[in-house]
Amino acid sequence: QIQSGLVYTPVYIARVRAIVRGVLRGSAAPLSLKSACARLKVHDVALNALIPNIVSSLIGASEVCGTYQKGSMIWTPTLYGKVQEESALSFFKSNGYVEYETLKKLGIQKPDKYLRERFPEGFSLESVFVSAEVLPPLDAALDDCVSSGTYVDMTQHLPSPFSGGDVRDIVRLAPKVNQLVSSAVGVLLADTCFVSKAFCDKCKTAVKDGVLKRAQEIMEQKKAAKAKEGGAKGKKGRSAEAAPREEDSDDDDDWDTGKGKG
Repeated sequence: QIQSGLVYTPVYIARVRAIVRGVLRGSAAPLSLKSACARLKVHDVALNALIPNIVSSLIGASEVCGTYQKGSMIWTPTLYGKVQEESALSFFKSNGYVEYETLKKLGIQKPDKYLRERFPEGFSLESVFVSAEVLPPLDAALDDCVSSGTYVDMTQHLPSPFSGGDVRDIVRLAPKVNQLVSSAVGVLLADTCFVSKAFCDKCKTAVKDGVLKRAQEIMEQKKAAKAKEGGAKGKKGRSAEAAPREEDSDDDDDWDTGKGKG
């Protein structure tokens, strides 16, 4: 067989084929065929010339199972994909959520559709697929919020990989949140915060008291300023009235003096 200007004997090709088959069958994770075969002393020229065709023939004959990237010469066994997929699905079952990006790395291009087909009771969010298993911690936090008359940031009671969009979506879907809001036990603020009615009432009372107190202070300040202004005007008026009297007194003195001289 002639490849890339070189002649390869059937014996050599059979030897390389056996090496490649053994490497592929023994792999449990993605590997570089170029590196693996180089360690087995397969010449670089033979690697580039023979391996793509050998791998294709092995896959076609069902002697190996997996995918092969010709450019990078990376082999990914089917078993690896299945194990990773099972691991991702197991993670979902245990934790109640799985990120789409995790499945995309396994070659699943439409992870939300893939998961909906397997878990129809789940919810497709912005970046994760979730089940009702993520809700109990949130429900407990909401109950505590209502009983203690406080507020809660629901982001803190959902898995950390959840994006802001994921939190908003799950809050809208959560039965507990909808129940509390519809029964006027509390209100939803900024899409992710639940505030109990008791806390809202406390805030209203505090604001009202603060406004009334400030208004009273302003009124007292105005009264004090007005009183001060009135006192200043009265003092000025009394000073003005006293001045003519002093002048009249001087005139009388002058008149008396003149009369004496006469």
